[in-house]
Amino acid sequence: MTRKEPQFSDDLTTPISVSDQRQAEPLKSTIETPRTTSSVPRQSSSNWLLWLFVIVSLCVSFGMAFFGLEEAGRYQAALSQAESQAEELEATIQRLNQAQTQGIGELAQSDAQMRKMVQSVEARLKSDLGADLTVMAKQVKALQQALLDSGKTSDALEKQVKILQQRLSESEQRSTTLESKLDESVALLGEQVNAERTRIDGVAGTRQAVMALSEEVRATKEVLTRLDNQLNEVRATQLDTEQTVKAVQFNIDGVNEQLTQLADTNNALLGLEVLSEEFSRLAEQVGKQQQILEAVDASRKQLTQRIIDLDGRVNLALSPKE
Repeated sequence: MTRKEPQFSDDLTTPISVSDQRQAEPLKSTIETPRTTSSVPRQSSSNWLLWLFVIVSLCVSFGMAFFGLEEAGRYQAALSQAESQAEELEATIQRLNQAQTQGIGELAQSDAQMRKMVQSVEARLKSDLGADLTVMAKQVKALQQALLDSGKTSDALEKQVKILQQRLSESEQRSTTLESKLDESVALLGEQVNAERTRIDGVAGTRQAVMALSEEVRATKEVLTRLDNQLNEVRATQLDTEQTVKAVQFNIDGVNEQLTQLADTNNALLGLEVLSEEFSRLAEQVGKQQQILEAVDASRKQLTQRIIDLDGRVNLALSPKE
């Protein structure tokens, strides 16, 4: 069925027919009525999809918030454990320093005692040899004087010479034995000094290990500080997320009121666009929180591995002492 268009002539005196326009208006109204009736089910279906998306987004947000709180508790426990281990390491380092100081003092004391012993042995040997030589010199002088005075026979002289030779050989043997004893004492002293040097080298190696452990403890404390700062940031982000969720809920309520008010108008599409923008912004915030949680989890894994390595090094450093 076609609509007749009004015909206009070039003659200004001819009247315009109004009946054609009146006949066209009912046709226009009959054509436009299906459009208004077809918009109602579309709005109802969009409302259901909107509510479903809102509920799913809220569930995901609350799930991420609870997961973040649980991970924060775990990180706090790991931090407390790492701090206790750091305190134990510091106490171990202090004990090692005290043991090193005590060992150095004992080494100096033993060295002084050994020097005194060697000096006393040398003085005793010198005094004994000097006394023997003095006695022998007196005997030789007495023998010579007796030979000159008495004029004994050559046999007696030979016997006395043999006796003197025997005494000289005995004194030489005694001197050799004393020298061998002195060499043995000097060798024993050298062995003790080498043992003490080895002990000093071991103490120096322990000191280097302690210094390395102290560096590791400092690095661990720095990592703990960074992890604590990250945990504080995660908590602040969680609070911001909760506030954002509340704001989104408030905006959703306002949008629902606007949708009820704009149900009979064409501005409902604008409300849907605003709501979709709010949901996209909320999705971006959830993604940022997920990235922060992943970064904190990676830092926790690195800290755990470093604590395990540090425990292994401490056990290796303390195993010789035990």
